Amino acid sequence: MAWLVFRFVKWVGVALFAAGVIGAFFPASMRDRQRAVYLLATPGLILSWTAGYGLARHTEVSLGAPWISASLLLSLGTLSLLARFVERDRVAAAPWALAATLGLVGTLALMVWRPA
Repeated sequence: MAWLVFRFVKWVGVALFAAGVIGAFFPASMRDRQRAVYLLATPGLILSWTAGYGLARHTEVSLGAPWISASLLLSLGTLSLLARFVERDRVAAAPWALAATLGLVGTLALMVWRPA
């Protein structure tokens, strides 16, 4: 039962993080972009990491596994990139959006395929 709860919470966290990534680039106002990053992406990442820790402990997966370390670094780098983007005025969004999307997709790929 605990495994299902952790898994559900992790999916909610990932959905919030993805919504924050999308919300960082589509709204016209800078205030709305900042809200997406700080009120969706950041709590989503924290929720996802917390539930992921619970899943790793419950399934006895080592937190030192390379795919876990890589996904932690990639997701943190993506959040950092988002925070830098929403604090800058008049920046071309396309390269930032591409980098954030690749970070999100890369993190999800590592979590799903778990390469050794």
